[in-house]
Amino acid sequence: MSTTNTPTGGRLDLERCAQEPIHVIGSIQPHGVLFALSEPDLVVRQVSTNVFDFYGITLDSLLGKSFEMVLGGPNSSMHSNRKS
Repeated sequence: MSTTNTPTGGRLDLERCAQEPIHVIGSIQPHGVLFALSEPDLVVRQVSTNVFDFYGITLDSLLGKSFEMVLGGPNSSMHSNRKS
């Protein structure tokens, strides 16, 4: 087992950390949604497929929209469709 000291004085098992699935390419953690935006206009260019699970909004309805419009105030797409 490979371990190292942490800044707080604890021990960290590096081999166990290496087994965490955070390095799996193409995956989004199940408790989050990923947006890819263009700069400087902050237009939604890509979004993870699980966005529908969180907000009930299809990918196609988000692509090309300004991020402000998507997440903004009470008239935004996600505000009005947020699943409880």
